[in-house]
Amino acid sequence: MSAPHFKYILVGGGIAASSAAQAIRAIDTEGGLLLLGQEVNRPYHRPPLSKDYLLGRQKQKEIFTLPDEWFIQHNVELRTGRRASLLDTARRMVALDNGQEIAFDKLLIATGASPNRLKIPGADLPNVFYLRSLTDADRLHNAIEKAQREGRPHAQSHAGHDRQRRDERDAGIGEREMAVLAQQQRQHHRKPPTAEFLEQHRQTPVHRR
Repeated sequence: MSAPHFKYILVGGGIAASSAAQAIRAIDTEGGLLLLGQEVNRPYHRPPLSKDYLLGRQKQKEIFTLPDEWFIQHNVELRTGRRASLLDTARRMVALDNGQEIAFDKLLIATGASPNRLKIPGADLPNVFYLRSLTDADRLHNAIEKAQREGRPHAQSHAGHDRQRRDERDAGIGEREMAVLAQQQRQHHRKPPTAEFLEQHRQTPVHRR
């Protein structure tokens, strides 16, 4: 049985793959086009995850790059919840995590990056979150709301650009809670690397432009 074939395969479920699909359809309305995403959601904008969406100011439907019907109307097969596990350039073949092989003529890899994992004591605690996906944002939002209801301190920290950090501070997230958490870490842990890391991050100057 021969593998299914697409003229174009876009690996990645973010705005790059979404924009590529639009650009391809602007010049080629016929060629088979598959957009393959590991997440269960269709492509969406990631910057709001740490800003308006996380703060509850933006609804989930507002951050998607394209409406669901666009993919149907433009004959783009959207396959979510699947990961490309192997790329065979000689055979022009992509293998999925379920073992299926798909042939292609042209391939775009637009998977983006993953956050660096903390390598300090306490990094594996259950209430340490990483923010990259929509699922991550929902989980973090629920955790923050729960902490606020229970009157517990919480912190947000990331290794992003100064502008993003400035936006979050302007939105009222992070600095005060981080200071409280760092102080509590000093009081409750014999070894203070986690507290020192948070304190250093909090004191890092953010240049306003």
